[in-house]
Amino acid sequence: MSRASEAALDALHGQVATILSEELDRALARSQADPENENKAVSSALLSQALKFLAQAGVTAPAASQRRESVASRLKEIGVDPSAEVIDIFKH
Repeated sequence: MSRASEAALDALHGQVATILSEELDRALARSQADPENENKAVSSALLSQALKFLAQAGVTAPAASQRRESVASRLKEIGVDPSAEVIDIFKH
């Protein structure tokens, strides 16, 4: 059995990115429609999958990014160390 071509792998990567993006959009819409309902919150599993996908693709947030600072601030509020390895994607 031969390996998939670079074009096929690139297409697959694009499809996965699209699926993750669309699922995040749906999850965010559900969460925003009923923010008081914990069952409608964006799941940590989905966020973890998205972060892992970004990390494996070498995608990072710039150190001076306003979004990065916002996430780091929220993590501190809930007692998570934003410099922890678990969120390594935001370190760069």
